[in-house]
Amino acid sequence: MSRICDLCGKGKMGNKSGIHRHSGKWHRKGPKSNREWGVNLRTVSLDTGTKTEKLRICTSCLKGTKVVAS
Repeated sequence: MSRICDLCGKGKMGNKSGIHRHSGKWHRKGPKSNREWGVNLRTVSLDTGTKTEKLRICTSCLKGTKVVAS
């Protein structure tokens, strides 16, 4: 089961993460490593008129006007 929103297609987001050493010059600054952030998904049962479907939806879609919960 993938960690992707069924409505908007939002998935994992990657960036650099690192510590900052407060020690002197720029050539001694803290190392950065790759990091991935997951999506905040919720399982919601939605009524499509003919049947009820379970979808995995991110919370930004759930809070927005894309989903009308019943």
